[in-house]
Amino acid sequence: MDDMAPPALVDKPEGWTPPEASMGTAIAWPTGPAVELPQLTIGYLQVLSGSEAAQRLELTAKDAVDYLGWGWEYCDAEGVPDAMQTCLETLINSDVDAIVTDGTTVEVIVEGLARARAEGIPFVNTGGTQSFYHLYAASFNPNDAELGRVLAEWMVGNAGKDGPVQISSAGFAKWGSDREDSLRAAIEGTGITTGAEEMVDFADVIGTAADAAANWLLQAPDSVAFWLSFDVAALGVGPVIVESFPGVSPPDRPMVLTFYANCGTQQQMLAGGVDASSEENLEWGSYVAIDQIASYFAKGVQFTDELRPYYEDADGNAVQFSIPFIVTPEDLADECDPGRGPYPTPTDPSWTDYVAFFEARWAAEYSNVG
Repeated sequence: MDDMAPPALVDKPEGWTPPEASMGTAIAWPTGPAVELPQLTIGYLQVLSGSEAAQRLELTAKDAVDYLGWGWEYCDAEGVPDAMQTCLETLINSDVDAIVTDGTTVEVIVEGLARARAEGIPFVNTGGTQSFYHLYAASFNPNDAELGRVLAEWMVGNAGKDGPVQISSAGFAKWGSDREDSLRAAIEGTGITTGAEEMVDFADVIGTAADAAANWLLQAPDSVAFWLSFDVAALGVGPVIVESFPGVSPPDRPMVLTFYANCGTQQQMLAGGVDASSEENLEWGSYVAIDQIASYFAKGVQFTDELRPYYEDADGNAVQFSIPFIVTPEDLADECDPGRGPYPTPTDPSWTDYVAFFEARWAAEYSNVG
């Protein structure tokens, strides 16, 4: 990095909780003279490139970095916990200016997070809820409890029968346990119950989820639904359902419910193997991460503590890009390019035009951008 050094990162006590965002704390549109954006190198810790949701976050972060003319260092942990820590150490040793990740579980990178903070390297999480946040410079992740609530309530309203829900669990991660807790809350007092819970193997999500689904069809063929907390699990469970129930729809077979309308999930929806997903345009987190890094290094502005901050647009309107919604086969386009989409979007375009929003913001804020 050139020019002046940024301020020290703000220390947060252990157990610190991020505040809720509100329109009243919206990040203001830039005013006054534009400043020069310094040249930076961003390190990217990819938790699992085999996850299309992770690809979406990674590719979008790279788009933003390229737009600003910055450098890029990359490491893919391939879903292996030890490799997540190794990747983080590698990026720190590469003298990057800041590091972004797409949901690496905080517990497995604690040592690297502490080292990055000690060396003044901001580490920003995107993509997945974490169990604690005090070691991050910032985190911009969806509300996984809300994603789970939206999906679970849709399930209850469309189940058509009572019975158990089998869970392909990602409860080892906070984003997974939040989704599953919302399921349990939504079915309380109904005739729907939880059945078996099979934990996926992070390094073989597809295989372990497919094996679980095949077993559930033998043990509990009248299940209301198969709940897939990890988006990649749809690629394993969907084909099992299609093969076992060709041309059959719920309630005459278990519903298959998951998260994010990735291209692979869309294919399974169109084939009849997945019935609904809880989606939001999670790529917004990549753009907010890059925006906050830019502001920190160029203007000395500390990172916002809010997980899903509001931003003011050029007209003074407060917008927030984190909006969960349900996707079913009727919502899909004819084609989908993995990592690029098109992915379904919310109804209000102001919630989805994050690329145009931030490019306009950066052109107004930085003299050497745009």
